[in-house]
Amino acid sequence: MALEDSPHGIAAAKQAGLYCVAVPNALTRQLSLVQADLQVASLAALPLPQLLMTAQQRAW
Repeated sequence: MALEDSPHGIAAAKQAGLYCVAVPNALTRQLSLVQADLQVASLAALPLPQLLMTAQQRAW
């Protein structure tokens, strides 16, 4: 799993075959992060156990 905040980081994670969660920052919030498997506004919005469960369910 990769946590990324930019389109380039997301593309690299996907090319590596990783499940990718987009967490935009103030500079990348306006960019398209649609290549990510999941987008969250903040890591505080999704507790780690729930994030891992979501990634496992979507990976299968």
